[in-house]
Amino acid sequence: DQGDVISFKLAHELCHENIAQVFHGRYFNKTIGQYQYVKTESFDGELLSDKLNREGHLPLDESLRIFREILKGLHFLHTRKRILVFNNITPQNIIIKNDGTVKLMNLGHLSLLEIPNINLPFDNKELDEHYLAPETYHDLYTPQTDIYSASVVFYQMQFGHTPWPTVSLADRNRHS
Repeated sequence: DQGDVISFKLAHELCHENIAQVFHGRYFNKTIGQYQYVKTESFDGELLSDKLNREGHLPLDESLRIFREILKGLHFLHTRKRILVFNNITPQNIIIKNDGTVKLMNLGHLSLLEIPNINLPFDNKELDEHYLAPETYHDLYTPQTDIYSASVVFYQMQFGHTPWPTVSLADRNRHS
């Protein structure tokens, strides 16, 4: 109602070692009016997707460590008074800092679980279907769908590809 993008507003409230810190700001331009932008903390490190592209797959102990860090970030989101669902767990949204810390980033697809049957604050076509739980095809996004997506990332860290790398969305939906 105040013109805020809800996922930006929610992301600004989050402070956890496994969640990228977001600094929210506004800017006013005489030509186009007021618009929102987000500034995030900067990182020394690399995206998990870049690491996987370079190495193919990761050793089990490293995969487990990264997976645990992802789960810690999700636990923080899922156990808040107002439960948040990340909705977009992919290797492109996970950064591994040089000190080994793992952070979830790109919080533009956050949603609140407490509001049933609400239109999501994003178009689900923006999400990578290879990481989506079957129930998301019916617009059901929950903490369990985040865990499913994180598990797909773990699978990819182990085997170098997602469980259904070449299956179309329609075929996967039928199999599910």
